[in-house]
Amino acid sequence: MKDIPENSIDLILTDPPYNIGKNYGEKYDDRQNNYYDWCKLWFKEVRRISKLVAFTVAKRDLPFWFKLEDPVWVFCWYSSNQCGRTWVGGYISWEPVLTYGKFLKKASRDGWYIPISIQKNIGDFPVPKPLKLWQILVKEFSNEGNIVLD
Repeated sequence: MKDIPENSIDLILTDPPYNIGKNYGEKYDDRQNNYYDWCKLWFKEVRRISKLVAFTVAKRDLPFWFKLEDPVWVFCWYSSNQCGRTWVGGYISWEPVLTYGKFLKKASRDGWYIPISIQKNIGDFPVPKPLKLWQILVKEFSNEGNIVLD
């Protein structure tokens, strides 16, 4: 990202590793002792190169992200058929989508109900997001012809 010019990307939409201990092979293990320092580094770069940044986060990390920089808005992806359990009991039924920067247009809403469905070709990714969610977020947060980076 260091070679990408400032504000040259219209939207960065991503789902960064959640630091849950997923080993992606020889190149990367997302369990890091310096997870928050690592997040500060990539966040600084995405804010530099993109007009708008949107990403999903684990709810447990919300205080960190708000401390680092207040998001412009917090959107909600709601899915009643999540199967992960929370430490307080019950099941995870929603995830925040944080946004930073300048919106390229007005969003039609601030939450979407999109159930999780069986997806092919995702490997053993521990927290896959439905393709429909990404399609909606790209449509909501960018215009045709914009440069979008994941």
